[in-house]
Amino acid sequence: MGNRRTFFLSCAQFENYSYQVYAHKETCSEELRVERSVAGSLRQVVLPPTQGNSSRSSSTHSPKLELSWGSTLYHINDLPFNINSLPDVYTQFRKSVEAKCTVQGCIRLLKSLGPPPSIDDWGIIPSIKHLGLHLEKTTKGMRFMGGEAAALGRVTEYFWKKDLLKCIRRRGIRNEMLDLITRPSFLHGLLQEVSLLDSYMKR
Repeated sequence: MGNRRTFFLSCAQFENYSYQVYAHKETCSEELRVERSVAGSLRQVVLPPTQGNSSRSSSTHSPKLELSWGSTLYHINDLPFNINSLPDVYTQFRKSVEAKCTVQGCIRLLKSLGPPPSIDDWGIIPSIKHLGLHLEKTTKGMRFMGGEAAALGRVTEYFWKKDLLKCIRRRGIRNEMLDLITRPSFLHGLLQEVSLLDSYMKR
């Protein structure tokens, strides 16, 4: 989607402003630099005082970047060892977490929501052009349509309709098929390891 720092800064400044930006906590150096860059950009945004907070009208405040852990199968707080003492060998890590940890389940979606808050002007959704982005036509590679629903549909097609889960360990099957349908979805946050396991356990 382009430069994340520019994107979130544009969203935070658009129309009625954004008071919170939520994201998954990352671990690698490049992603951590992006986190710091986004947090620094949000501090540059001065939000107007909210209604009913006249006591705070004289002070300025900015949108907050709220980070939560959610990009791994096992939650970091559930690991049976300190994060600085991770086993060097994957097999040791796998055996330890399988014996001592459980995977947190997916949060179930609410069947219904309460009435919306009383807001006179909801504003409008910014366009791609307004955010300084543009669509590019591509002629190479595989084309993936939709978001999370489409990603889960591809998992259903692979796992259940074509019954290819039993072939996952065969040479070449995983790289050529499973990675193709899941890697772009994981990369863009459309799928998580927990939701993939949840889909399997429901069967």
